[in-house]
Amino acid sequence: QGKGECLEDEPADNDYTYPDLPPGAMYNAEHQCRLQFGVREASVCTPLQE
Repeated sequence: QGKGECLEDEPADNDYTYPDLPPGAMYNAEHQCRLQFGVREASVCTPLQE
């Protein structure tokens, strides 16, 4: 069938540049929620007290 020939290719030598800031340092959880779901008003719920 020939649909898996690309799996035999050697991987590319990609040199990725990662940001110096850790995840969540640039955008807080509420802002990330707005970006992810495209809503203007979003807030992160806190867990319920048991």
